[in-house]
Amino acid sequence: MEKAWLYAAVGGILPMIFWIFFWFREDTEKPEPKPLILETFILGIISAFVALLAQSFIHQLNLRSLDQTILFSFVEEFLKFFSVFAVALGTVWADERVDPMLYMIVAALGFSAVENTYYIVELITHSDYLKILIDGSYRFIGATLLHTTTSAIIGFFISMVFFRRRIIRVSFAFLGLFFATIIHTIFNLLVSSQNVFYNKLGFFGAWGGIVLIMFLFEYIHSKKRKIKVELPKDENEDLFRKVCF
Repeated sequence: MEKAWLYAAVGGILPMIFWIFFWFREDTEKPEPKPLILETFILGIISAFVALLAQSFIHQLNLRSLDQTILFSFVEEFLKFFSVFAVALGTVWADERVDPMLYMIVAALGFSAVENTYYIVELITHSDYLKILIDGSYRFIGATLLHTTTSAIIGFFISMVFFRRRIIRVSFAFLGLFFATIIHTIFNLLVSSQNVFYNKLGFFGAWGGIVLIMFLFEYIHSKKRKIKVELPKDENEDLFRKVCF
């Protein structure tokens, strides 16, 4: 069983690291510091465990199925956003319009790594590999795409008003959180349906979301304006909420 968890952890985390390199490949003018990326990724992982605890509590409330699904989605999206807010958005490194999208994606990949690890453990310990691979693929692949898409949407809303007043940035962040929760809820309803057509609709919709995010990412990335902040050489981290929030 220990080996199963080891293999699962490797299989769940390594693909996420590949995705991180994929999204950061164009950020060549001022690459984000690797320790900050790692911190965001780790906090994304931690947020997944916090979400499990919160969802366990919500489940005990005996809410209607739809209400519970909405709350589950909101909790996950909020925790991913909080991971970025707590670690990255308050630093001088978050000085480009595209940075909120990048860091939100990193947090999402950390969150997805935990879900993928649990799935791989189930795959390894299950006797019917083919059945669980087919039945679970919608959630295994689709959920990773979904988390990336919804988190990037929140980041996109922040990026759109990145150089505006703080109250506007915060308002747009929660507006992005609202839309991310709706999209997440719809996906969960589709993939949890007993109808195969709905399962496929959610799965391919998640791929469509990634294509959309790529376009939005390139659009934001084309806006080169930066925040210019000069610091002493020994200060390269926090300005707390002075730059972004």
